[in-house]
Amino acid sequence: MITVFLPYRKGSQRIPDKNTKPFAGVEEGLLKITLNQLLKCEKTNQVVLSSNDERILE
Repeated sequence: MITVFLPYRKGSQRIPDKNTKPFAGVEEGLLKITLNQLLKCEKTNQVVLSSNDERILE
């Protein structure tokens, strides 16, 4: 089995809040899309999320 480390930093210089901004019809944006993809992987048994953004950690 595989443990995935997923770093998400708070700021983006070009696109503010890019990780949580609605994207491709997903209200929670890139973070939710990435998490859903990782959780669907059969060989992934754990996802460790690291961030300096309080909203992402919630």
